[in-house]
Amino acid sequence: MQRDEKLNYLMLLRKDIGEEQFKFAAAAILAKAYSELLQWRSIKRSRMNVLDRINLMLRSMGCDEVSYGFIRQFL
Repeated sequence: MQRDEKLNYLMLLRKDIGEEQFKFAAAAILAKAYSELLQWRSIKRSRMNVLDRINLMLRSMGCDEVSYGFIRQFL
């Protein structure tokens, strides 16, 4: 299942699971997809760069940002 499909299904569940759980689930999906893409393309990025990218995507979905510590578990 692609990242966009996962996020669409998650959007459908947003009200049922709550904003906090939605934020962490969406961030986990984005972080995993982004880290796999970087690894596949053999690109080196800092964790702060990845954090900025994920927080930008979360803000575009109307969510709060996640912390640096949350991203560390994926990279």
